[in-house]
Amino acid sequence: MTPSSRNRTQIINPYDGEIVDEIAFTSESEISNLEKFISNSTQFYRKTSSFDRSEILKACADKLKKEKSRFSSLIKSEAGKPITLADLEVDRAISVLEWMSAETLRTSSKTIKIDSTAKADAGLGISERFPIGPIFGITPFNFPLNLLVHKVAPAISIGSPIIIKPSPKAPLTAFLFDSILNKINENLLKVILPTDDKVSFFSENLNFGVVSFTGSDSVGQIVKRQNWNRKTILELGGNAWVGIDQSAGDILQEITSKVVSGGFSYSGQSCISVQNIAVHETIYEPFKKTLKKTLNEFVTGDPSNSNTLNGPLIDAESKHRILTMIEKSRCKIINSSDESPYQNHPTILSPILLEDIGLNNPEMFDSVVDEEIFGPVITLRPYSKTDALINSINRARYGLQAGFFTLNFNQAYRFFREIESGGIIINDVPTSRYDHQPYGGVKASGCGREGAEFGIEDYTYRKFLALKTSV
Repeated sequence: MTPSSRNRTQIINPYDGEIVDEIAFTSESEISNLEKFISNSTQFYRKTSSFDRSEILKACADKLKKEKSRFSSLIKSEAGKPITLADLEVDRAISVLEWMSAETLRTSSKTIKIDSTAKADAGLGISERFPIGPIFGITPFNFPLNLLVHKVAPAISIGSPIIIKPSPKAPLTAFLFDSILNKINENLLKVILPTDDKVSFFSENLNFGVVSFTGSDSVGQIVKRQNWNRKTILELGGNAWVGIDQSAGDILQEITSKVVSGGFSYSGQSCISVQNIAVHETIYEPFKKTLKKTLNEFVTGDPSNSNTLNGPLIDAESKHRILTMIEKSRCKIINSSDESPYQNHPTILSPILLEDIGLNNPEMFDSVVDEEIFGPVITLRPYSKTDALINSINRARYGLQAGFFTLNFNQAYRFFREIESGGIIINDVPTSRYDHQPYGGVKASGCGREGAEFGIEDYTYRKFLALKTSV
Protein backbone atom coordinates (compact mmCIF):
# COMPACT_ATOMS: atom_id res chain seq x y z
CA MET A 1 0.00 0.00 0.00
CA THR A 2 1.28 3.48 -0.83
CA PRO A 3 2.37 5.19 2.39
CA SER A 4 0.36 8.32 3.05
CA SER A 5 -0.66 10.80 5.70
CA ARG A 6 -4.06 12.36 5.88
CA ASN A 7 -3.14 15.15 3.44
CA ARG A 8 -0.17 13.78 1.48
CA THR A 9 0.87 10.59 -0.27
CA GLN A 10 4.25 9.15 -1.20
CA ILE A 11 4.88 7.76 -4.67
CA ILE A 12 7.10 4.68 -4.41
CA ASN A 13 9.39 3.29 -7.12
CA PRO A 14 8.14 -0.31 -7.54
CA TYR A 15 11.60 -1.64 -8.40
CA ASP A 16 13.79 -0.33 -5.58
CA GLY A 17 11.24 0.91 -3.05
CA GLU A 18 12.66 4.44 -3.08
CA ILE A 19 10.40 7.47 -2.66
CA VAL A 20 9.99 9.16 -6.07
CA ASP A 21 8.06 12.11 -4.70
CA GLU A 22 5.51 13.14 -2.11
CA ILE A 23 2.49 15.12 -3.15
CA ALA A 24 -0.56 16.59 -1.50
CA PHE A 25 -4.05 15.27 -2.05
CA THR A 26 -6.39 17.75 -3.69
CA SER A 27 -7.94 19.86 -0.94
CA GLU A 28 -11.64 20.59 -0.49
CA SER A 29 -11.08 24.20 -1.52
CA GLU A 30 -9.39 23.06 -4.74
CA ILE A 31 -12.29 20.73 -5.43
CA SER A 32 -14.75 23.56 -4.89
CA ASN A 33 -12.84 25.62 -7.49
CA LEU A 34 -13.40 23.01 -10.18
CA GLU A 35 -16.73 24.60 -11.11
CA LYS A 36 -14.82 27.79 -11.92
CA PHE A 37 -12.39 25.82 -14.12
CA ILE A 38 -15.28 24.21 -15.98
CA SER A 39 -16.95 27.60 -16.52
CA ASN A 40 -13.73 29.26 -17.71
CA SER A 41 -12.90 26.34 -19.99
CA THR A 42 -16.38 26.40 -21.52
CA GLN A 43 -16.13 30.13 -22.19
CA PHE A 44 -12.66 29.71 -23.70
CA TYR A 45 -13.74 26.99 -26.12
CA ARG A 46 -16.76 28.99 -27.33
CA LYS A 47 -14.30 31.44 -28.90
CA THR A 48 -12.22 28.76 -30.66
CA SER A 49 -12.53 27.29 -34.13
CA SER A 50 -11.68 23.79 -35.30
CA PHE A 51 -8.43 25.22 -36.64
CA ASP A 52 -7.61 26.75 -33.25
CA ARG A 53 -8.15 23.46 -31.44
CA SER A 54 -6.15 21.56 -34.04
CA GLU A 55 -3.25 23.98 -33.49
CA ILE A 56 -3.54 23.51 -29.71
CA LEU A 57 -3.21 19.74 -30.10
CA LYS A 58 -0.25 20.22 -32.40
CA ALA A 59 1.39 22.46 -29.80
CA CYS A 60 0.76 19.81 -27.12
CA ALA A 61 2.52 17.22 -29.29
CA ASP A 62 5.46 19.54 -29.87
CA LYS A 63 5.92 20.23 -26.17
CA LEU A 64 5.73 16.51 -25.40
CA LYS A 65 8.44 15.82 -27.98
CA LYS A 66 10.74 18.30 -26.24
CA GLU A 67 10.05 16.72 -22.84
CA LYS A 68 10.21 13.08 -23.98
CA SER A 69 13.18 11.99 -21.84
CA ARG A 70 11.68 13.65 -18.77
CA PHE A 71 8.37 11.84 -19.21
CA SER A 72 10.03 8.50 -19.97
CA SER A 73 12.18 8.71 -16.86
CA LEU A 74 9.19 9.59 -14.69
CA ILE A 75 7.06 6.74 -16.09
CA LYS A 76 9.92 4.32 -15.39
CA SER A 77 10.30 5.58 -11.82
CA GLU A 78 6.70 5.82 -10.64
CA ALA A 79 5.12 2.97 -12.65
CA GLY A 80 8.16 0.68 -12.87
CA LYS A 81 7.83 0.49 -16.65
CA PRO A 82 11.04 -0.61 -18.45
CA ILE A 83 12.66 2.44 -20.03
CA THR A 84 12.36 1.06 -23.57
CA LEU A 85 8.60 0.66 -23.11
CA ALA A 86 8.34 4.05 -21.39
CA ASP A 87 9.95 5.66 -24.44
CA LEU A 88 7.44 3.84 -26.63
CA GLU A 89 4.54 5.08 -24.50
CA VAL A 90 5.63 8.70 -24.93
CA ASP A 91 5.97 8.19 -28.69
CA ARG A 92 2.45 6.77 -28.82
CA ALA A 93 1.05 9.70 -26.84
CA ILE A 94 2.68 12.12 -29.28
CA SER A 95 1.11 10.22 -32.18
CA VAL A 96 -2.33 10.37 -30.54
CA LEU A 97 -2.06 14.16 -30.19
CA GLU A 98 -0.92 14.54 -33.80
CA TRP A 99 -3.66 12.25 -35.07
CA MET A 100 -6.30 14.13 -33.09
CA SER A 101 -4.97 17.42 -34.42
CA ALA A 102 -5.65 16.19 -37.95
CA GLU A 103 -8.97 14.58 -36.98
CA THR A 104 -10.18 17.88 -35.56
CA LEU A 105 -10.04 19.34 -39.06
CA ARG A 106 -11.70 16.29 -40.63
CA THR A 107 -14.72 16.19 -38.31
CA SER A 108 -17.53 17.71 -40.32
CA SER A 109 -21.26 18.20 -40.51
CA LYS A 110 -23.43 15.76 -42.41
CA THR A 111 -26.08 17.00 -44.83
CA ILE A 112 -29.43 15.23 -45.01
CA LYS A 113 -32.06 15.74 -47.70
CA ILE A 114 -35.37 16.64 -46.10
CA ASP A 115 -37.47 16.43 -49.27
CA SER A 116 -37.05 12.66 -49.61
CA THR A 117 -40.56 11.76 -48.47
CA ALA A 118 -43.96 12.42 -50.01
CA LYS A 119 -45.24 15.96 -49.41
CA ALA A 120 -42.01 16.91 -47.64
CA ASP A 121 -40.88 20.53 -47.68
CA ALA A 122 -37.94 21.57 -49.81
CA GLY A 123 -34.81 22.50 -47.96
CA LEU A 124 -31.68 21.16 -46.34
CA GLY A 125 -30.92 19.21 -43.20
CA ILE A 126 -27.65 19.38 -41.28
CA SER A 127 -26.46 17.00 -38.57
CA GLU A 128 -23.55 18.14 -36.44
CA ARG A 129 -21.79 16.86 -33.30
CA PHE A 130 -21.77 18.90 -30.09
CA PRO A 131 -20.05 18.20 -26.74
CA ILE A 132 -22.24 16.32 -24.28
CA GLY A 133 -20.74 18.33 -21.45
CA PRO A 134 -17.71 18.52 -19.16
CA ILE A 135 -15.73 15.27 -18.89
CA PHE A 136 -14.41 13.51 -15.83
CA GLY A 137 -11.68 10.98 -16.65
CA ILE A 138 -10.18 8.36 -14.34
CA THR A 139 -6.91 6.79 -15.49
CA PRO A 140 -4.90 3.76 -14.26
CA PHE A 141 -1.23 3.37 -13.34
CA ASN A 142 -0.10 1.12 -16.18
CA PHE A 143 -0.15 3.69 -19.02
CA PRO A 144 -0.03 6.94 -17.03
CA LEU A 145 0.56 9.09 -20.12
CA ASN A 146 -0.96 7.41 -23.17
CA LEU A 147 -4.29 6.50 -21.53
CA LEU A 148 -4.45 10.03 -20.14
CA VAL A 149 -3.90 11.49 -23.63
CA HIS A 150 -6.58 9.20 -25.08
CA LYS A 151 -9.08 10.97 -22.83
CA VAL A 152 -7.71 14.51 -23.04
CA ALA A 153 -7.02 14.79 -26.80
CA PRO A 154 -10.62 14.24 -28.00
CA ALA A 155 -11.84 16.62 -25.30
CA ILE A 156 -9.62 19.37 -26.70
CA SER A 157 -10.67 18.42 -30.23
CA ILE A 158 -14.37 19.01 -29.54
CA GLY A 159 -13.81 21.88 -27.11
CA SER A 160 -14.94 20.33 -23.85
CA PRO A 161 -13.58 20.90 -20.31
CA ILE A 162 -11.92 17.80 -18.86
CA ILE A 163 -10.82 16.93 -15.34
CA ILE A 164 -8.57 13.90 -14.80
CA LYS A 165 -8.05 11.82 -11.68
CA PRO A 166 -4.97 9.60 -12.14
CA SER A 167 -4.14 6.49 -10.12
CA PRO A 168 -2.60 7.37 -6.73
CA LYS A 169 0.02 4.70 -7.49
CA ALA A 170 1.41 6.71 -10.41
CA PRO A 171 -0.03 10.23 -10.57
CA LEU A 172 3.12 12.26 -11.25
CA THR A 173 3.07 11.82 -15.04
CA ALA A 174 -0.46 13.26 -15.20
CA PHE A 175 0.53 16.30 -13.15
CA LEU A 176 3.58 16.86 -15.36
CA PHE A 177 1.39 16.68 -18.48
CA ASP A 178 -1.03 19.12 -16.86
CA SER A 179 1.83 21.54 -16.27
CA ILE A 180 2.97 21.56 -19.90
CA LEU A 181 -0.61 22.03 -21.15
CA ASN A 182 -1.01 24.94 -18.77
CA LYS A 183 1.86 26.66 -20.55
CA ILE A 184 -0.27 26.53 -23.71
CA ASN A 185 -3.51 27.52 -22.02
CA GLU A 186 -4.77 27.07 -18.47
CA ASN A 187 -8.27 26.10 -19.65
CA LEU A 188 -7.35 22.79 -21.31
CA LEU A 189 -6.98 20.36 -18.42
CA LYS A 190 -7.20 20.06 -14.68
CA VAL A 191 -5.56 17.10 -12.91
CA ILE A 192 -6.66 16.34 -9.37
CA LEU A 193 -5.87 13.70 -6.76
CA PRO A 194 -8.64 13.65 -4.17
CA THR A 195 -8.78 11.10 -1.41
CA ASP A 196 -10.98 8.10 -2.21
CA ASP A 197 -13.85 9.34 -0.04
CA LYS A 198 -14.05 12.57 -2.07
CA VAL A 199 -14.13 11.06 -5.57
CA SER A 200 -17.78 10.03 -5.64
CA PHE A 201 -18.83 13.24 -3.87
CA PHE A 202 -17.47 15.70 -6.40
CA SER A 203 -18.27 13.49 -9.41
CA GLU A 204 -21.89 13.37 -8.29
CA ASN A 205 -22.11 17.08 -7.49
CA LEU A 206 -20.37 18.59 -10.49
CA ASN A 207 -22.30 18.82 -13.74
CA PHE A 208 -20.30 16.30 -15.78
CA GLY A 209 -21.77 15.16 -19.07
CA VAL A 210 -19.39 12.21 -19.51
CA VAL A 211 -17.46 9.99 -17.11
CA SER A 212 -14.66 8.04 -18.78
CA PHE A 213 -13.03 5.34 -16.67
CA THR A 214 -10.16 2.98 -17.45
CA GLY A 215 -9.41 0.36 -14.82
CA SER A 216 -10.64 -2.82 -13.24
CA ASP A 217 -14.00 -4.48 -13.85
CA SER A 218 -14.97 -4.26 -10.17
CA VAL A 219 -14.35 -0.52 -9.87
CA GLY A 220 -15.93 0.07 -13.28
CA GLN A 221 -19.19 -1.40 -12.02
CA ILE A 222 -19.15 1.05 -9.11
CA VAL A 223 -18.47 3.98 -11.46
CA LYS A 224 -21.39 2.87 -13.64
CA ARG A 225 -23.78 2.69 -10.68
CA GLN A 226 -22.69 6.06 -9.28
CA ASN A 227 -23.11 7.75 -12.65
CA TRP A 228 -26.27 6.04 -13.91
CA ASN A 229 -27.63 9.37 -15.18
CA ARG A 230 -24.52 10.28 -17.22
CA LYS A 231 -22.83 8.99 -20.35
CA THR A 232 -20.20 6.52 -19.13
CA ILE A 233 -17.29 5.13 -21.10
CA LEU A 234 -15.75 2.08 -19.46
CA GLU A 235 -12.47 0.51 -20.58
CA LEU A 236 -12.16 -2.48 -18.26
CA GLY A 237 -10.41 -5.85 -18.07
CA GLY A 238 -9.77 -8.76 -20.37
CA ASN A 239 -8.38 -12.27 -20.52
CA ALA A 240 -6.78 -11.96 -23.95
CA TRP A 241 -6.85 -15.19 -25.96
CA VAL A 242 -4.56 -16.24 -28.78
CA GLY A 243 -5.51 -19.04 -31.15
CA ILE A 244 -2.95 -20.69 -33.45
CA ASP A 245 -4.18 -23.09 -36.12
CA GLN A 246 -2.28 -25.73 -38.06
CA SER A 247 -1.80 -23.50 -41.12
CA ALA A 248 0.65 -21.39 -39.07
CA GLY A 249 2.99 -24.29 -38.35
CA ASP A 250 5.79 -22.89 -40.52
CA ILE A 251 6.03 -19.53 -38.72
CA LEU A 252 6.23 -20.65 -35.10
CA GLN A 253 9.37 -18.62 -34.37
CA GLU A 254 7.71 -15.41 -35.51
CA ILE A 255 4.59 -16.25 -33.52
CA THR A 256 6.43 -17.06 -30.28
CA SER A 257 8.38 -13.80 -30.49
CA LYS A 258 5.10 -11.88 -30.65
CA VAL A 259 3.51 -13.99 -27.92
CA VAL A 260 6.40 -13.55 -25.48
CA SER A 261 6.49 -9.81 -26.03
CA GLY A 262 2.69 -9.54 -25.87
CA GLY A 263 2.35 -11.61 -22.71
CA PHE A 264 5.35 -10.65 -20.59
CA SER A 265 6.35 -7.08 -21.47
CA TYR A 266 5.77 -4.74 -18.54
CA SER A 267 5.02 -7.79 -16.40
CA GLY A 268 1.78 -8.45 -18.26
CA GLN A 269 0.21 -5.34 -16.70
CA SER A 270 -2.09 -4.57 -19.58
CA CYS A 271 -5.75 -5.46 -20.06
CA ILE A 272 -4.85 -6.86 -23.51
CA SER A 273 -1.70 -8.68 -22.42
CA VAL A 274 -1.65 -12.26 -23.78
CA GLN A 275 -3.12 -14.54 -21.12
CA ASN A 276 -4.49 -17.69 -22.80
CA ILE A 277 -3.03 -19.54 -25.78
CA ALA A 278 -4.76 -22.39 -27.61
CA VAL A 279 -2.66 -24.22 -30.22
CA HIS A 280 -3.91 -26.80 -32.68
CA GLU A 281 -2.94 -30.23 -31.40
CA THR A 282 -0.91 -31.07 -34.54
CA ILE A 283 1.62 -28.30 -33.81
CA TYR A 284 1.26 -28.00 -30.02
CA GLU A 285 4.52 -29.69 -28.99
CA PRO A 286 6.76 -27.88 -31.50
CA PHE A 287 5.08 -24.60 -30.54
CA LYS A 288 5.72 -25.22 -26.85
CA LYS A 289 9.36 -26.09 -27.50
CA THR A 290 9.89 -22.94 -29.59
CA LEU A 291 8.08 -20.80 -27.03
CA LYS A 292 10.30 -21.93 -24.15
CA LYS A 293 13.41 -21.31 -26.24
CA THR A 294 12.25 -17.81 -27.16
CA LEU A 295 11.41 -17.08 -23.53
CA ASN A 296 15.01 -17.85 -22.50
CA GLU A 297 16.11 -14.74 -24.41
CA PHE A 298 13.55 -12.46 -22.76
CA VAL A 299 15.12 -10.07 -20.22
CA THR A 300 13.65 -9.60 -16.74
CA GLY A 301 15.04 -7.16 -14.21
CA ASP A 302 16.03 -3.52 -13.74
CA PRO A 303 13.70 -1.22 -15.73
CA SER A 304 16.61 1.19 -16.28
CA ASN A 305 18.30 -1.43 -18.48
CA SER A 306 17.39 -0.82 -22.13
CA ASN A 307 17.26 -4.59 -22.74
CA THR A 308 14.73 -5.22 -19.97
CA LEU A 309 11.13 -5.75 -21.03
CA ASN A 310 9.78 -7.43 -17.88
CA GLY A 311 10.32 -5.17 -14.89
CA PRO A 312 8.54 -4.96 -11.54
CA LEU A 313 4.85 -5.30 -10.82
CA ILE A 314 3.32 -2.15 -9.42
CA ASP A 315 3.51 -3.42 -5.82
CA ALA A 316 4.24 -6.46 -3.66
CA GLU A 317 0.54 -7.16 -3.17
CA SER A 318 0.20 -7.80 -6.89
CA LYS A 319 2.94 -10.43 -6.85
CA HIS A 320 1.38 -12.16 -3.86
CA ARG A 321 -2.06 -12.13 -5.52
CA ILE A 322 -0.77 -13.70 -8.73
CA LEU A 323 1.28 -16.40 -6.99
CA THR A 324 -1.72 -17.28 -4.81
CA MET A 325 -3.92 -17.69 -7.90
CA ILE A 326 -1.36 -20.05 -9.47
CA GLU A 327 -0.89 -22.06 -6.29
CA LYS A 328 -4.62 -22.58 -5.84
CA SER A 329 -5.05 -23.62 -9.47
CA ARG A 330 -2.45 -26.41 -9.07
CA CYS A 331 -1.57 -26.02 -12.75
CA LYS A 332 1.74 -27.28 -14.07
CA ILE A 333 4.47 -24.65 -14.45
CA ILE A 334 6.46 -25.69 -17.51
CA ASN A 335 9.34 -23.20 -17.45
CA SER A 336 12.10 -22.69 -14.91
CA SER A 337 10.80 -19.56 -13.21
CA ASP A 338 11.82 -20.91 -9.80
CA GLU A 339 15.46 -20.50 -10.79
CA SER A 340 15.12 -16.77 -11.41
CA PRO A 341 17.59 -14.53 -9.55
CA TYR A 342 14.59 -12.32 -8.79
CA GLN A 343 12.63 -15.06 -7.07
CA ASN A 344 12.79 -13.24 -3.72
CA HIS A 345 12.42 -9.74 -5.11
CA PRO A 346 9.25 -8.17 -3.63
CA THR A 347 7.80 -6.95 -6.93
CA ILE A 348 9.53 -8.79 -9.80
CA LEU A 349 7.91 -11.96 -11.09
CA SER A 350 9.65 -13.86 -13.86
CA PRO A 351 7.46 -15.08 -16.74
CA ILE A 352 5.37 -18.16 -15.97
CA LEU A 353 3.90 -20.67 -18.45
CA LEU A 354 1.04 -22.83 -17.17
CA GLU A 355 -0.19 -26.13 -18.57
CA ASP A 356 -2.69 -28.81 -17.55
CA ILE A 357 -5.23 -26.09 -16.90
CA GLY A 358 -8.02 -27.32 -14.65
CA LEU A 359 -6.88 -30.96 -14.61
CA ASN A 360 -5.82 -30.98 -10.96
CA ASN A 361 -8.29 -28.45 -9.64
CA PRO A 362 -11.24 -27.95 -12.04
CA GLU A 363 -12.96 -25.43 -9.78
CA MET A 364 -9.96 -23.10 -10.18
CA PHE A 365 -10.15 -23.18 -13.98
CA ASP A 366 -11.94 -19.85 -14.12
CA SER A 367 -9.43 -18.06 -11.89
CA VAL A 368 -6.43 -18.49 -14.20
CA VAL A 369 -8.30 -18.58 -17.51
CA ASP A 370 -11.41 -16.41 -17.34
CA GLU A 371 -10.34 -13.90 -14.69
CA GLU A 372 -7.80 -11.23 -15.57
CA ILE A 373 -4.42 -12.20 -14.10
CA PHE A 374 -2.75 -8.85 -14.89
CA GLY A 375 0.69 -10.32 -14.54
CA PRO A 376 3.41 -12.20 -16.48
CA VAL A 377 1.48 -15.46 -16.73
CA ILE A 378 0.33 -17.34 -19.84
CA THR A 379 -1.78 -20.51 -19.95
CA LEU A 380 -1.27 -23.08 -22.74
CA ARG A 381 -3.52 -25.79 -24.08
CA PRO A 382 -3.97 -27.80 -27.29
CA TYR A 383 -7.25 -27.81 -29.20
CA SER A 384 -8.61 -29.99 -31.96
CA LYS A 385 -11.87 -28.36 -33.10
CA THR A 386 -12.36 -24.70 -33.95
CA ASP A 387 -15.90 -24.83 -32.54
CA ALA A 388 -14.54 -25.76 -29.13
CA LEU A 389 -11.99 -22.95 -29.24
CA ILE A 390 -14.62 -20.35 -30.11
CA ASN A 391 -16.92 -21.65 -27.36
CA SER A 392 -14.10 -21.47 -24.80
CA ILE A 393 -13.41 -17.84 -25.67
CA ASN A 394 -17.06 -16.79 -25.77
CA ARG A 395 -17.97 -18.42 -22.46
CA ALA A 396 -15.85 -15.85 -20.63
CA ARG A 397 -17.48 -12.73 -19.23
CA TYR A 398 -14.77 -10.60 -20.83
CA GLY A 399 -14.61 -9.54 -24.47
CA LEU A 400 -11.89 -6.98 -25.13
CA GLN A 401 -9.48 -8.27 -27.80
CA ALA A 402 -8.39 -11.66 -29.14
CA GLY A 403 -5.67 -12.65 -31.57
CA PHE A 404 -5.47 -15.48 -34.11
CA PHE A 405 -2.64 -16.79 -36.24
CA THR A 406 -3.89 -18.43 -39.39
CA LEU A 407 -3.07 -18.41 -43.10
CA ASN A 408 -6.64 -19.47 -43.91
CA PHE A 409 -8.80 -16.49 -44.90
CA ASN A 410 -12.07 -18.33 -44.25
CA GLN A 411 -10.89 -19.21 -40.75
CA ALA A 412 -9.83 -15.61 -40.10
CA TYR A 413 -13.19 -14.24 -41.16
CA ARG A 414 -15.00 -16.83 -39.09
CA PHE A 415 -13.15 -15.64 -35.98
CA PHE A 416 -14.13 -12.07 -36.81
CA ARG A 417 -17.81 -13.01 -37.21
CA GLU A 418 -18.21 -15.33 -34.25
CA ILE A 419 -15.90 -14.18 -31.43
CA GLU A 420 -17.65 -11.88 -28.95
CA SER A 421 -14.95 -9.26 -28.60
CA GLY A 422 -14.33 -5.59 -29.28
CA GLY A 423 -11.32 -6.36 -31.45
CA ILE A 424 -9.98 -9.31 -33.44
CA ILE A 425 -6.32 -9.21 -34.45
CA ILE A 426 -5.35 -11.64 -37.21
CA ASN A 427 -1.72 -12.77 -37.35
CA ASP A 428 -0.72 -10.75 -34.32
CA VAL A 429 -1.33 -10.81 -30.58
CA PRO A 430 -4.33 -9.05 -28.95
CA THR A 431 -1.83 -6.81 -27.16
CA SER A 432 -1.62 -4.85 -30.41
CA ARG A 433 -3.50 -1.57 -30.13
CA TYR A 434 -3.54 0.88 -32.99
CA ASP A 435 -4.15 4.19 -31.29
CA HIS A 436 -6.60 5.41 -33.94
CA GLN A 437 -8.68 2.21 -33.96
CA PRO A 438 -12.10 1.99 -32.25
CA TYR A 439 -10.74 0.49 -29.03
CA GLY A 440 -13.03 -0.97 -26.41
CA GLY A 441 -14.81 -4.13 -25.34
CA VAL A 442 -18.11 -5.89 -24.83
CA LYS A 443 -19.60 -7.76 -21.90
CA ALA A 444 -17.61 -7.14 -18.69
CA SER A 445 -14.83 -5.48 -20.69
CA GLY A 446 -16.81 -2.28 -20.80
CA CYS A 447 -18.70 0.02 -23.14
CA GLY A 448 -17.82 2.90 -25.42
CA ARG A 449 -14.78 3.36 -27.66
CA GLU A 450 -11.59 5.37 -27.67
CA GLY A 451 -9.34 6.32 -30.56
CA ALA A 452 -9.40 9.39 -32.81
CA GLU A 453 -12.84 9.86 -34.43
CA PHE A 454 -14.34 7.14 -32.23
CA GLY A 455 -13.31 8.99 -29.07
CA ILE A 456 -14.96 12.10 -30.47
CA GLU A 457 -18.18 10.17 -31.09
CA ASP A 458 -18.47 9.10 -27.46
CA TYR A 459 -17.85 12.63 -26.14
CA THR A 460 -20.52 14.20 -28.36
CA TYR A 461 -24.16 14.01 -29.37
CA ARG A 462 -25.73 14.70 -32.75
CA LYS A 463 -27.89 17.78 -33.14
CA PHE A 464 -30.10 18.19 -36.22
CA LEU A 465 -30.89 21.45 -38.01
CA ALA A 466 -33.60 21.70 -40.71
CA LEU A 467 -33.41 24.65 -43.11
CA LYS A 468 -36.71 24.93 -45.00
CA THR A 469 -36.98 27.05 -48.13
CA SER A 470 -40.49 28.24 -47.32
CA VAL A 471 -42.76 28.79 -44.32
